[in-house]
Amino acid sequence: MHGLDILENLISNLGPLWNVIEYGAYLCGIVLMVSGFTKLAAQKGQRSGAFVTIIVASLLLSLPFVLDSLSLTFFGNTSLHSLSYTRKGSGPEQVYIHAAIFIIQLTGFWSICKALWLCHAAQRAGDPNTPWRAIVHGIAGICCVNIVRLMQVLGGTFGGDVQSTISKLVGGT
Repeated sequence: MHGLDILENLISNLGPLWNVIEYGAYLCGIVLMVSGFTKLAAQKGQRSGAFVTIIVASLLLSLPFVLDSLSLTFFGNTSLHSLSYTRKGSGPEQVYIHAAIFIIQLTGFWSICKALWLCHAAQRAGDPNTPWRAIVHGIAGICCVNIVRLMQVLGGTFGGDVQSTISKLVGGT
């Protein structure tokens, strides 16, 4: 078995890893929801922290909808369409490109979950940079999940050699 075959088999068998991250987000959402309602019941005056926790928990519990909403807003595609990238061509370099795209999309998915967690941490951290880190993680995560479409948009914007190179790598628009 060659290295390319191993890499291709690894990519095709790592698909359930998306589910692990999604279920992890659900679990964090449930924990935060319970925590938020516990804080809400215990606090008498300042309840904004509890409300932020409940909102972040709701977003984590509806992660596929959040991903679709952000993907449609930025790129006009659902996240499922972006995650179902298929290789264009059959050369050995296409296996490496497919592996790189898969890793970038997986990193983006994790970055979106981290952005939601940072939103929760921002209300109690006291660090004024935490909300900005959450925004950056969210935008970067959406760009990573939609990396193929982002590359196609950049190729269409710059044109010329950039567009032809991107079309050869991931397919045209």
